[in-house]
Amino acid sequence: MLKVAINGAGRIGRACARLLLQRDDRQLVAIADTMPPDQLRYLLEHDSIHRNRTATPSQNCKTKIVQSKEGAIYDFAALGADVLLECSGRFLSASDHHHLIEGGLRRVILSAVAEDETPVLLKGVSPEISAPVLSAGSCTSNALALITHALAQSFKLEGVMATSIHSYTADQRLLDGRHAGQWRYSRAAGGNIIPSKTMAAANLPRILGSAHPRAAAIGLRVPLADVCLMQAVFRLGRVASKEAVNAALERFSQRLPDSFGFSCEPLVSTDVIGTPQSAIVDGDLTTCCGDLVQVCAWHDNETGYAARVVELIPSR
Repeated sequence: MLKVAINGAGRIGRACARLLLQRDDRQLVAIADTMPPDQLRYLLEHDSIHRNRTATPSQNCKTKIVQSKEGAIYDFAALGADVLLECSGRFLSASDHHHLIEGGLRRVILSAVAEDETPVLLKGVSPEISAPVLSAGSCTSNALALITHALAQSFKLEGVMATSIHSYTADQRLLDGRHAGQWRYSRAAGGNIIPSKTMAAANLPRILGSAHPRAAAIGLRVPLADVCLMQAVFRLGRVASKEAVNAALERFSQRLPDSFGFSCEPLVSTDVIGTPQSAIVDGDLTTCCGDLVQVCAWHDNETGYAARVVELIPSR
């Protein structure tokens, strides 16, 4: 059985842990974070959004919870780990993990787009890559890449402009206060729609390779704790109907059902909580105007992205 460790137990790290603890073909041997182990156990067992208490390390005696030092990566190979999920957001280059690979780890998977040229792999979409350090991209990049790739199977895409309508994250402020990065993030997350930067478009070449259209994107952070809506307007090489576009997207969802969904139900954000797909197209919202097509796709930015991270773990 393949042994997996997680470094960093924020929202994504804990979501990955819950997924792994429900599987019998992977063994989660360790989770490391700077918070005290008792607090980490508590946060794994009690979740304000997902409320999943069915799989915790307290019920799996083979999982070790480690309190790591700030700015350091634990020696997970010494605990028998084969694969590391790097979910702290602090170690985002391949060079940060060379000593771990040399020490015995088979693969390190970054739960963010790397700061260097570490390849991004989105299964079923990216060119196949085999490397000791891989990135799983980001929730927004993956959503836009999947929609783009799905449409590209049936249409010539000349360009896309996207808006990521994104739930707030831990980097924002509960109430107005100092923020070292974006000034808008210093404003209360629960009471504002906050324009933000997004790398969703800039990362398309890293996910799709050379097969990508021109792209630009902005983000909007909204007062929700989970779930996002990717709104993308594509310029096609020809006029298309809503029916033709939806048919193409639905066909693609049948090919990649684990990561891409299609629905014509009247969904709202809470309907998507806990789903494993990185994009669930809302076919009712598809809109056509000449050679312009708007596609909207929901995704749970926690469980959907965690599923993409976990699926990069080698099969054996």
